[in-house]
Amino acid sequence: MEELSLNTRSHTQKFIYIIMIFLITRMFIVFAGYLGMNLFSSYTSPPVYDTYQSADFTSQQMQIQTDLSATVRPQFKDLLKFDSVWYMGIAEHGYDKYQMDEKHPTANWVFFPLFPMIVAGFAYIFRADVLTVGTILSNLFLFVSLFYVYGLCRLKKIQEEYAQMAIVFLLIFPTSIFYAIPYTESLFLMLSIMSVYYSMKGKYFIAFLLGGFSSITRNIGFINIAFTAGTILAEKGIRGLKWRDLKLAGYALLSAIPLTSFLIYMKILTGDFLAPLHEQSINWFRKATIPFSNYYHYLLKPYFSGNGGWENGFISFWIINSVLLVFVLYLILNWRQMLKDKHKLVFFIYGLGLMLIPFASAEFLQSMPRYVMVSFPFYIYLVEMFQKRKTILLIYLFFYFLLNIIYTICYFNGYFFVV
Repeated sequence: MEELSLNTRSHTQKFIYIIMIFLITRMFIVFAGYLGMNLFSSYTSPPVYDTYQSADFTSQQMQIQTDLSATVRPQFKDLLKFDSVWYMGIAEHGYDKYQMDEKHPTANWVFFPLFPMIVAGFAYIFRADVLTVGTILSNLFLFVSLFYVYGLCRLKKIQEEYAQMAIVFLLIFPTSIFYAIPYTESLFLMLSIMSVYYSMKGKYFIAFLLGGFSSITRNIGFINIAFTAGTILAEKGIRGLKWRDLKLAGYALLSAIPLTSFLIYMKILTGDFLAPLHEQSINWFRKATIPFSNYYHYLLKPYFSGNGGWENGFISFWIINSVLLVFVLYLILNWRQMLKDKHKLVFFIYGLGLMLIPFASAEFLQSMPRYVMVSFPFYIYLVEMFQKRKTILLIYLFFYFLLNIIYTICYFNGYFFVV
């Protein structure tokens, strides 16, 4: 595995490694998109077929460009699909102005505001279109995240080679295409990793602040605030808290301001303080369920494709299991250490929560691979546990890279299941 990472010895070399692996994966995304758009049919547009007649047989062949100059090149507009349409719509036009208690079409209240607000701000400053700005920002947020993944690995005493491998696994996770497009995944990942990093460094004000912002990026952002609070308790203990630590409670209260402000705005706009939550069940076909009911549903009746083409149960099942397996094994191997080291226990519960909370939000496995990919402790545990079992790391590497290419091609070609 040594050949897959550089033997960096300085900050400059580390920066070069991270920017190199970042740029290589961006080029792979564009290349995979190019091949997919020109070799395979779109999911939403019927392909054109040519009939070839010979003396022996007749064949139908999908029409593919023969001239290289006539092939389709990926553009920014090809990234505007699925939820990115809604986020860019909010960035341009704001939230829908309906009342919750009146009959209304599908509203965009379920999408949290921080990402479109940032996009709108930069688009205004640079006089650029929101799609271009949103795409560039998502990739910049991802780039920053990579340094903090590396930093967390080093805080946990993981060898440099494997800290670099954690970055690789994050970048080639099957659904990592969503880090490169105008979605919230990159911003949420960056805020989460930074919040955890500064919590572990004892910089609680910054950690709470970042956690507060993550709570208006995605609905599970509250877990970052909980991690910082848990870290404080692990460090000081309840009995160890002094009057001077009252400021920490103030930091925690400040972290609630972003989400509270957003919900107050929703109350003013829609008449419903919890409009983002209620709209989920009214028009977005999502509701709170018994945890793992979607997983149990699949085990009870396995399916390849379902839910109107919005889900590939078979692929989702194996991706989810590849993540679950790492957490289960880590718990089995380290539960005694976690009982002795409260910091390890809090970090494990945090990573598990990032992964498991979405299991209680849907009846199907739809979107689960995308939801679990931001549980960055998974990448750290993966390389930490299998440093001496490189064959397992190679299996994960090949498995993820294969599915990453498939997901990327299918995203560019508009296949619903990728979302």
